[in-house]
Amino acid sequence: MTDTLYRGYPSLPEGQLAKLRAAVVQMGALAEVARELNLGDYVRLGRGEQVTGGRNKPSILADTLEAVIARCTSTAGCPRRARSCTGCSTR
Repeated sequence: MTDTLYRGYPSLPEGQLAKLRAAVVQMGALAEVARELNLGDYVRLGRGEQVTGGRNKPSILADTLEAVIARCTSTAGCPRRARSCTGCSTR
């Protein structure tokens, strides 16, 4: 999503892009999907985050899922999936 916004609004200042992203991306929904996929089990964390339950923190889970989606959609040979994810995010 961040990449889509950056490419769609290249002249917006970073602060405005961040606000736009926050309005579009629902951290709670992303974190829930990440939990269902057990993505927390695969996240590399520092000792402090491990001790404080970082594998279950909504912000970390949401960021991890967004990174996985970005990787899938940016991989060469996946244009259909990229269009599908972009379409899903605008519904």
